[in-house]
Amino acid sequence: MKEGKEQRQLFRSRLADIQIQRIEVQKQKQQQLQELERKRIQKAEDMTNMVCYYGLWQNQNQVEEGLSVLKSEKEKRAALEAQLKFRKTVLKQKHPDKKIYNFSKLNERGKYTKLTIQQLKDNVETLIKDTLKEPTHENATQGRPLLVGKTIKHSFSDGNIYDGYVISMVPGFSMWYNIKYERDDAIYAFNLVEDMEKGDLSIVVANQ
Repeated sequence: MKEGKEQRQLFRSRLADIQIQRIEVQKQKQQQLQELERKRIQKAEDMTNMVCYYGLWQNQNQVEEGLSVLKSEKEKRAALEAQLKFRKTVLKQKHPDKKIYNFSKLNERGKYTKLTIQQLKDNVETLIKDTLKEPTHENATQGRPLLVGKTIKHSFSDGNIYDGYVISMVPGFSMWYNIKYERDDAIYAFNLVEDMEKGDLSIVVANQ
């Protein structure tokens, strides 16, 4: 009897240890997922900041104008790569040829060489042309107000709130909009639908 009691106690102890280990593994997995999500958000923010510097090019004229003000090949390459990274990672634009987002290619000698400025430009323009096949105007969606033509208050992670005017929808991306903020001549592109759902955006005036 004593031996059986000891075995039962040992069994319960092992079960408790297993449960503790399971909880610890779950905590570690949760922490890993949280860290991955944090890195994903940070990466998206970094790319958004980079594309804000150059502007999100949405038609061929903007590509030409954007490149024309950049003097060096290095600057032009950085701008084109920023456009490609943003469309791939943040906008998540799909394309049949996944190589369209590459910055280099395999040459005849089996080594990778950088794409030329013209090749990068061609890839950006191809992606832009694809989006122009989609509707470029807002559609009334249940539970979602129309934003184009509206004055907004937009809160950012730094705690600042900016007054802005929604100019248009980003072609091909119904949740993204072009905005001009007060005392700033630049045009910015943000996911206003997501920001509104988070409570970071409110409509001030519905302009007619």
